[in-house]
Amino acid sequence: IGPSFLVTRRLEGETIARRILRDDAFAAARERFVADCARELAAIHALDPAPLAGNLERLDDPVAQQRTAYEGFDDPHPV
Repeated sequence: IGPSFLVTRRLEGETIARRILRDDAFAAARERFVADCARELAAIHALDPAPLAGNLERLDDPVAQQRTAYEGFDDPHPV
């Protein structure tokens, strides 16, 4: 594991997009998905980063870094 990682708790759930998008069992989840994501992202952005000072990697250009990583894959396909 590199210098930038977080330990999180395990959450029960489904990760197979095909099931989430098509299975009737996830119909209610699909209806509230955007609102749930927005609420969680707002909560993340509301966190005080001070307790993590010195533990978060600062990227000079995060888009360029991700593009370099993407271009390093030997399987051309859209992200």
